[in-house]
Amino acid sequence: IWGALARAKDVLANCVQYIVECIRLCNDAKDRSGELCDVSAEIREHLLNIVTIDKDAVASIKDLSDGDEIRRAIQLATTMDDIVKECVMHILETIQKVCGAIKSMPDVLTEGVEEIEASEGGTTSRAISFAIDDDDDDTPPEDGIDVSPDVEELDGMRGAIEEANIFESVGKSAEGFDGIKAKIGLCGDLIIQSRGFADNCNTTIESFGGAWDLESAQGHIRELFEIVSLGKLIKHFANEIMKLIRANIALMEAVMKKFKDIDFVPDEIEDFID
Repeated sequence: IWGALARAKDVLANCVQYIVECIRLCNDAKDRSGELCDVSAEIREHLLNIVTIDKDAVASIKDLSDGDEIRRAIQLATTMDDIVKECVMHILETIQKVCGAIKSMPDVLTEGVEEIEASEGGTTSRAISFAIDDDDDDTPPEDGIDVSPDVEELDGMRGAIEEANIFESVGKSAEGFDGIKAKIGLCGDLIIQSRGFADNCNTTIESFGGAWDLESAQGHIRELFEIVSLGKLIKHFANEIMKLIRANIALMEAVMKKFKDIDFVPDEIEDFID
């Protein structure tokens, strides 16, 4: 029994690096989301200037016609997607290792652990899943999220832009980037929540490495299940964030393509306004 517990401690000590890296990646992704919100707001302002057809419209057309600003926004979103994917990779490593530690324990340590109440002042009051097989078909956690309505909203905006004529496309694109700013803001909020789950995971690992006795043994075993459960929750949030990011990228690409297909001829428009 003590040998199994010692191995579990070693496993968790090894997992700290993955959780710490996950926290760092969440911070990085949150910073990128803030920057992308700012860029989206700038692009939206350019699009609204074009709708007014005044002196500002010429500068905005020139800024948008080369596609650099929209490409910058797409690059930021793509980087966010890559960061979140890397976070998932570290979480999967943690889940796999901790599940292995649980499976290697004598039954006497894990039997009835579901009935043990969380210790007062524990790291979380959320429901804990006691499943230890990492399965992509896992049902979403009770405190999970579903971004399907948000993705559908973005897809609807993309369809409207693709079908819009030259006169409608600028206004539809402005609406699209208004939606992008809002949904990337939502991504930032979800990343903060994921960071909170990772912090809880780190705290639980520290608790597991504390003082042990036979009385507290099963309470500590429960913490192993809590780490797996938190890991699965982070993975779930990350997958939903990636769905949202990719829908935003598809919308931005639709706007960029629409602008490439339109010959604005900025110098002639400037002469016309003069």
